[in-house]
Amino acid sequence: MIGATGCAEFKGILIMWNLLVVLIAVIFYCLTSEFYKQVNPISYNSSLPDKFSGALSRNDLLEKTERIHENVLHWPESFASYKGKLYTGLGDGRIVSVTDKEIIPICRTGVTCEGQHEEHICGRPLGLVFNKAGHLYTVDAYLGLFKIDINTGKKVNILPSKTVVEDLPLIFLNSLTFDEKEENLYITQSSTRWNISSVIVSFIEHDTSGRLLKYNIRTKKVSVILKDLAFPNGVVLTHDGTALLIAEGSNNKVFKYHVAGPKEGLNEELPIKLPGEPDNIKRSKNGNYWLTVATGRTQENPTILDRFSDKPLIRSIALHLHRLSTAPIYAVLQLVPHKKTKEIGFELKNARILADVFVDNGMIIEFDDKGKIIRSLHSPTGKVTHLSEAFEHNGYLYLGSWRNHYIGRLKV
Repeated sequence: MIGATGCAEFKGILIMWNLLVVLIAVIFYCLTSEFYKQVNPISYNSSLPDKFSGALSRNDLLEKTERIHENVLHWPESFASYKGKLYTGLGDGRIVSVTDKEIIPICRTGVTCEGQHEEHICGRPLGLVFNKAGHLYTVDAYLGLFKIDINTGKKVNILPSKTVVEDLPLIFLNSLTFDEKEENLYITQSSTRWNISSVIVSFIEHDTSGRLLKYNIRTKKVSVILKDLAFPNGVVLTHDGTALLIAEGSNNKVFKYHVAGPKEGLNEELPIKLPGEPDNIKRSKNGNYWLTVATGRTQENPTILDRFSDKPLIRSIALHLHRLSTAPIYAVLQLVPHKKTKEIGFELKNARILADVFVDNGMIIEFDDKGKIIRSLHSPTGKVTHLSEAFEHNGYLYLGSWRNHYIGRLKV
């Protein structure tokens, strides 16, 4: 018989053996995983204002936001209007027209799917823009550029995401604006390395593989205008039509790219210092611009990511620990024949659920084309947050979101 001492030694050996097996499995995963090979965080400086002051002074103006169609739709990312009607794209792939009382379906960029865990099948429309003829153009983060007939619902995938431009496919197209005079669509590609399901990875890594693209409607040619951008997000043609304003999300800045006039082809960094990551930019009726910020903060209250901006090794370890801990859970939950369970697994894997914890200060900024902040609207309690766009329409700001289950509306 094995004595107590021998039994304890055997258990100890068994535990060590199990730990060795786990360690070998982890090392094998790291050496063979495409995720491991691709992740490459870099050091950067987190640029934030010293404090909320002047035009950025705290207020509670966003707290007055009313919620339209709450829990009936989700993730209304961006808006466009035509002949007095408002349109948006939803997280389930649908393009819809919305009123106070109705949600009128137009089409779906993808196909019908089981739920959010299959968003690559449903489609994920982001930016929207109309031309004067009433054609709606939208970019889908998974599927590419679409032209949509809002009267018939007919859609044409005029620039699929598999299209290769300068050796790279058009994954993760995000926002777009239209230059009617030159018939050019300008499109931001937030990353050429990660798709939208890995957006958290892109931010933590400080991915600088983003691009600005130009697609000419007449010639059907697409070209790269700018590259090596840190998560380019919103883009809008200036009121005078001579330049683009581009939100560079991971660098907390907006810059101007001239498309006409004596400065054509030149970049001009605006002096605007943003209290967080900028999302979509839209023109206001008074000649200025509306901009949403992911989570408003300053040097006085930085996020965890801000604190570790100059420590890429720590961020790399965090990304790998997250993937190692959630990938097995995700794989198991996808086998469960229950929609909600699968969606929980998907949320864990892509880490979007972390946004519910760390994103807690909604913010909208109005600025002019010289980069001067005119005013800001805050929700310091976190009542209104996760904002992607502020779109001015019929005397209201309609608030889009990459996370909320409603459309926000606020009197201008």
